[in-house]
Amino acid sequence: MKYFLNKEQSYELDKFAINELAIPSQVLMENAAHSTFNIINNILKSRNVKNIVVLCGSGNNGGDGFAIARYLCDEYNVSIYFNGNVSKMSPETLVNYNICKNLKIPFIKDITDVVDSEPDLIIESLIGIGADENLNDKLSKFLEQINKIKSLKIAIDSPAGLNINTGIAHLNSFKTDYTITMFSEKLGLFINDGLNISGKVIKANLGFPSSFIPQFSNIKSFELDDIEFLRQVRDLNSSKFDFGRICIIAGSKDMLGAGALAANAAISAGAGLVHLVSTDRHSALLPEVICHTFPQNDFGTLSLKYLNEILEITAKSDVIAIGPGLSNYSDVLNLAIKIIEANENKKIIIDADALKCVDENSELTSNFILTPHLGEFSNITKLDRTKIAQNRIDIVKKWAKKLNCNIVLKGYPTIISDKTETILNLTGNPALASAGSGDVLTGILAAIYALFDNPIEASAIATYIHGDIADKFIQKYSKSGLTASKIINELKKYEI
Repeated sequence: MKYFLNKEQSYELDKFAINELAIPSQVLMENAAHSTFNIINNILKSRNVKNIVVLCGSGNNGGDGFAIARYLCDEYNVSIYFNGNVSKMSPETLVNYNICKNLKIPFIKDITDVVDSEPDLIIESLIGIGADENLNDKLSKFLEQINKIKSLKIAIDSPAGLNINTGIAHLNSFKTDYTITMFSEKLGLFINDGLNISGKVIKANLGFPSSFIPQFSNIKSFELDDIEFLRQVRDLNSSKFDFGRICIIAGSKDMLGAGALAANAAISAGAGLVHLVSTDRHSALLPEVICHTFPQNDFGTLSLKYLNEILEITAKSDVIAIGPGLSNYSDVLNLAIKIIEANENKKIIIDADALKCVDENSELTSNFILTPHLGEFSNITKLDRTKIAQNRIDIVKKWAKKLNCNIVLKGYPTIISDKTETILNLTGNPALASAGSGDVLTGILAAIYALFDNPIEASAIATYIHGDIADKFIQKYSKSGLTASKIINELKKYEI
């Protein structure tokens, strides 16, 4: 499990380590430097690096930089560019500054000398987590020049110019290949601009027990080990009724494939029984899916007049997923509303066109899962898409509480939240931006939700698997070759 810290939580954790666990701050800085040194050496194994410049500020992040520089100076040609004031240093930072001076590590006085030296590696340790996107003009111009240098770049804890709470960065923020971060992953490295400027994020070991970190974090991310742990063992005497009865209400004349993809994904993800309610049977629908077809109305969609017949099918289902390919005509949307209202105590996934049945005044229940993308979420909340994108975690949490439901905001990272808990899904890549990918996710989620009573856990597992398939695919093939049907084919490699 990954746990993410914002700025305030990071400071609280630091105080806890010093005041409650009695780990001296000098020891924490030393541990951070030694762990970072080992990580850097591992990064440089296959690279021809001789000349290194370490950019240091006056704060404790600069202290980390000074300590790292003295570890590196025995094996590399190390220089330091100091952008700060000695009088503002903490005692720990001053100790490492003086050691560097005593070791005769060269100090570069002018930024042009940094540029002219053409270092193989630049280590940025100017501000750390105390930074935000509001750089002063001097530092902005400094970093603008640094970013132009064609060398390997590593940031310590967080790139200068990045707000670790929001992931919003200054235009000239330090753009790095790696970020080596302390204690635990910082939230802003994984959202918004942070995704594009932070490079690969690696956590340093400060000699601090990781078991304490969940006390300070309210946002986490599942990893493969967590997915393995949550998978259920299937007893030898199990029957199909033990693994979920799913009803998927999807498709219309022009979008029959959406229903077929969702249903095929659900049965392939391990559901015991899958019923598909649609206007017709798609030729690619797996024979294992039980298909119920109803005459379409004049618009080619399911009709409200067959409500009672459809409710007879949903009554026998453990999970109802509604929305893919329904279309937005009033008749089918009124049908969707009636189905949702009649099954408010069941596990319900509302996706795609059915999300038009939800607005800011909707009163849902905690067993509902909404799976909007950014545009659909904007339609529900009436908030500007840009505003949502920049503050998506806080907004998703707020609206999950307001609507009394679970929200899976698709994108990268996918944000999953209920009233109290928030999970980021960090699997997935642009290969998933193709037709039908979301329909497949709905089917996977329906199958897993049938097995888990906790909608947050079900959502985390489903999005992890969906994204992990895409990640493995592009390692073997390309980002342009992944289709929704191929995602379904890859589900057979997962034991759910």
